[in-house]
Amino acid sequence: MTTQENVLKILHLNDLHSHFENYPKIKRFFADKSVGYSDVLRFDIGDNVDRSHALSEATLGQANVDLMNALDLTAATIGNNEGLGLPKEKLDKLYANANFDVVLANLKDKGKQPSWAVEKKRVTTSFGMTIDIFGLTAPYPLAYPQMGWDILEPESVLAQQLLESDADFTILLSHLGWRFDEQAAMTFDNLNLILGAHTHHLYEYGKYMNDTMLAGHWPLWRIRR
Repeated sequence: MTTQENVLKILHLNDLHSHFENYPKIKRFFADKSVGYSDVLRFDIGDNVDRSHALSEATLGQANVDLMNALDLTAATIGNNEGLGLPKEKLDKLYANANFDVVLANLKDKGKQPSWAVEKKRVTTSFGMTIDIFGLTAPYPLAYPQMGWDILEPESVLAQQLLESDADFTILLSHLGWRFDEQAAMTFDNLNLILGAHTHHLYEYGKYMNDTMLAGHWPLWRIRR
């Protein structure tokens, strides 16, 4: 197959909720859709770990991370299942063996960035495009402080990140739900792509709002064939 030059391919999954039976399909899909492309970004948008599954419960999410590693992810962000479903000391260790970056800007540890996450990630394509990747998770202001975390209001965090960005293209990994995503698209002019999660919503063909592309899909386990 001829390599697609000057083309950026983006693949993403969200809200897997430890439905491990779907990992073979996801791994094949990511591999198949990457063939022939020199520039591919792969993302997980949170709620991969769900302790309702015995394997996630027994390993406290380490089994999930092992399988995420096999997807050759560019980056991931966390959902409320990782953030609230794991004690602070376990979340601090969850991504110790990850081969991908966790991008998350609105969860802090005593006002500082958690050691296991970065506020943003910049990548540069083979054809010279710079891309800033941001990650935000759903705020639960009554719950997170009780678990030892500081949770920040996502819109103000995103506003500051976009203000400071000089990248050619910006991507938000949003575990915030479609209402936030659509409001963000209408609010910010230099937000190019939002990959959404949390509300298990579907944009079958994507959605353009204020020159921002929104993408979201149902979790695979919800699709009945």
